[in-house]
Amino acid sequence: MKRVLIVLLIPLLLASCSLHLLEKQDDDLEEAGNFEDTLVTSDTDWNVLILTDSHVGRDSDSYPENHRWFKDWYLQNASSLDLKAVIHLGDITDDSKKSQYLLARDQYVTDLENVTTTVDDEAGKIPFYATPGNHDVRGDGRDYFLKYFGKGEWKLVLGDLSLYILDSGNRYFGGSQIDKLEDALEHDSNEKLFLSHMPLSDQDIVYFYLTLTDEDERARLIHDMAQYHVRLFIDGHRHRLVGPYKIRDDLKEISLSCMHGPDVRNEQPPSWYILRKNGDTLTLTEYTVKKESQIQEPLTDEVLSVTLGQ
Repeated sequence: MKRVLIVLLIPLLLASCSLHLLEKQDDDLEEAGNFEDTLVTSDTDWNVLILTDSHVGRDSDSYPENHRWFKDWYLQNASSLDLKAVIHLGDITDDSKKSQYLLARDQYVTDLENVTTTVDDEAGKIPFYATPGNHDVRGDGRDYFLKYFGKGEWKLVLGDLSLYILDSGNRYFGGSQIDKLEDALEHDSNEKLFLSHMPLSDQDIVYFYLTLTDEDERARLIHDMAQYHVRLFIDGHRHRLVGPYKIRDDLKEISLSCMHGPDVRNEQPPSWYILRKNGDTLTLTEYTVKKESQIQEPLTDEVLSVTLGQ
């Protein structure tokens, strides 16, 4: 019986993007901020740390000490890397509970004391920016997210490159957010990157419903990226490294692996990434724990290289 229901459900989900059966209410996104210049630096060469899918509150049988390992690595390396920012791409909690938000804030702000700060900004500390994932907005989760991590939309201007962090926690961007985004893009002459939780799309039927299923919205976003010189779309959600692959000749998408560690066989150990700009070259380096339940040096692998200005 379950197989029959799944078979019947799949065509409905496939059709929903065209028939607009998934009614979109983006009132909550209207309350979020505009894409103002939150962080501005004149540095043209820089490093940014990116992580995603921590799922704080979910146990990891294979990697029970995943956060402690990351914390040790971070405290040892953050200053020498001269990080301009830390960016979390969502699912920072597992089930949007207040207790999970409090623990997540302890882990990513208080735990990294004297190194990381929220955007309330304190001199000498590295700012931490987060955008919600689908696990962060259940029930009262969006209210907790705003309280403990701020809005989900950000614009960081790092020299001649602008990073736009988009809120896709509801599995869509919504017209109000895209309107504000387009207004900001129109007045921004930099090359640009987009970062968000949800992937643009996927050929795998298992992931179809969990990506951006509204074809019109996805087409509008890709049109904007082409028009306003967006070179890269970075997302999470899949719990494994996927890509990079070309959307257009001058535009790539890459999905990053998770901080939490694998729940199923094809997912990766806890991973995080350094986005580095050096001259006209943009690279993304992955740090991955080597062995289960052990605190060791990470495997390091450059997973992306993009030449800017072309």
